[in-house]
Amino acid sequence: MSKRTFTKQEKMSILKEASEQGVTKTLKKHGIYSTTYYSWKEKNKVFKEQINLSGLNKGAYLLTQQLIMLGQRVIAIQQRVRAQYKY
Repeated sequence: MSKRTFTKQEKMSILKEASEQGVTKTLKKHGIYSTTYYSWKEKNKVFKEQINLSGLNKGAYLLTQQLIMLGQRVIAIQQRVRAQYKY
């Protein structure tokens, strides 16, 4: 039997189908071992958690960018003051 490679979209579709129609039935239909299915499921879970964290991190990222811009403005003002008063 030759090894079949599934695309990310196919894997997602199979995971969804298994949750809706049952794991055993879906695995038999697609000729997938249960270990493969549960490996995909675990990787998908980790991927979803990373997406959720990146959503939270997006706010922190934007705040960090604003602080960097503010810091750059402060540095620019300091340089102008130093240049003006030569100290």
